[in-house]
Amino acid sequence: MIAFHLYDSDHARPAISVTKMSKVPLEVLNEEITETQRKQFPNATAVHVTNKVDYLGTDYTVGMMLAFGSTGGLPDFAEIVQMVVVQDELSFVVRLQSTWYNEHLRVFMLEPTHGIKVLQQAQLTDVYPLAAYTMGGYLMVSLKHYISIKGYEPIL
Repeated sequence: MIAFHLYDSDHARPAISVTKMSKVPLEVLNEEITETQRKQFPNATAVHVTNKVDYLGTDYTVGMMLAFGSTGGLPDFAEIVQMVVVQDELSFVVRLQSTWYNEHLRVFMLEPTHGIKVLQQAQLTDVYPLAAYTMGGYLMVSLKHYISIKGYEPIL
């Protein structure tokens, strides 16, 4: 019986699944968020804002960390502040983090900055969101798997 349901192609999961979201006019949002959304969707006057979303099989929640680029061979991290959905396209509103690596603990130490940025999933270095934790007053992230950074090869 399970094979029958797995074979049926009509039960495909949607690319984006949201349980609760609010409609917000673009004028209310931060300037950078508004500019980014207007460039991507010129006819949109409002966006849908949510705190939790399942996008292409991955769950994202406000407060999780995303790897989105690199500086000096180390990944850059950002905290999800809000998620914006327009015409089934997901954008992440993130707070940039100042990052350095602690070799003793094998974690990335994070320090929030005042920078806010809007990212698409295609801009992420790794689509797997990370949970940050606090120890001794420091915010930290430990990678769950290797992140390949373009232009840098690991030294073995």
